Amino acid sequence: NILEDDSSTREYQCTRLKTNNDGLVCYVLTPAIVNSNENPDIKVIFKGTDPSCAASVIRDIELRGAGSLSFAANATRILSQLNQAIKQFNQDKNPTQIPLSITFAGHSLGGADAQNALNATMNALCKVHGLERNEPARMPCPAPEELAQLALVNKLRLFTYNAAGVPSFTAKECDASAALLAELRTQNGSPKIQIESYN
Repeated sequence: NILEDDSSTREYQCTRLKTNNDGLVCYVLTPAIVNSNENPDIKVIFKGTDPSCAASVIRDIELRGAGSLSFAANATRILSQLNQAIKQFNQDKNPTQIPLSITFAGHSLGGADAQNALNATMNALCKVHGLERNEPARMPCPAPEELAQLALVNKLRLFTYNAAGVPSFTAKECDASAALLAELRTQNGSPKIQIESYN
């Protein structure tokens, strides 16, 4: 059970994503019940530094910023598993394909991972919607057919606490993706994909 923004509690199913780095720990939470009156929220939670795990501590001192190199090495894998989790969720709980949101969260090293995950997901959404970038993104991304479930996403949220910094190119990529995604509008002119960030 998770305490939500409105002080209610909701039951989620939790899945740990597989990575090739023991220090990169990520969980995807999908709602156990879908209320047709609201958009389901998929939560992607990254664990902060674990002092008892050498791989986690080593990620803190990566050259381009805490966790940035190891996250980039796992970005394609994480996005593919996120897409698969959404696909399973839609089959089991959301057959009417209600648009959904994704919330990324993390503390410390997990906060850096959450920022990198937001960047990777925004890059992926640009691909899914056929939006062309002026220059290629640095963050690896699966082929569009491996990201099809992301087409249902209409909101991205980021929550970090005492987050480690990310490389400047990550911020630039986020800005570029946000500008491209802002071009996508619904029939009434509002943004098709909302992006919120709380640090």
